[in-house]
Amino acid sequence: MIALEFARRLLGSKIGLRALLCLAAVIGAKIYGETRWRDGYEAYRLEMDKVDARVERSRIKDEIRLKGITDADLCVEYLRSRGLPVSSCEQLRGVSSERPEPGRDGGSGEGRPTRP
Repeated sequence: MIALEFARRLLGSKIGLRALLCLAAVIGAKIYGETRWRDGYEAYRLEMDKVDARVERSRIKDEIRLKGITDADLCVEYLRSRGLPVSSCEQLRGVSSERPEPGRDGGSGEGRPTRP
């Protein structure tokens, strides 16, 4: 009851009514600002997700292309794109791009660290 009487007196005065209107405006602006920020953030995240998907598709295409290329061809492509001479890539011709597994290359395995 005391709170109700206080509210009646507060709203009855000009200062109380102005304070109430100011408080309502502040609350409304805060809610509006948060809603706008959330909408803007969601749009930003959606755009970033689209960019991420594009980058991932590009990376997958590059991986597929690079799987079928030899070390020498990759060397030539890299050096040509930078305007460098490709003669140093010739030593890679005929080198197998597969690496033998330890102990499966037919060798004795000497000189290699062993696992305990």
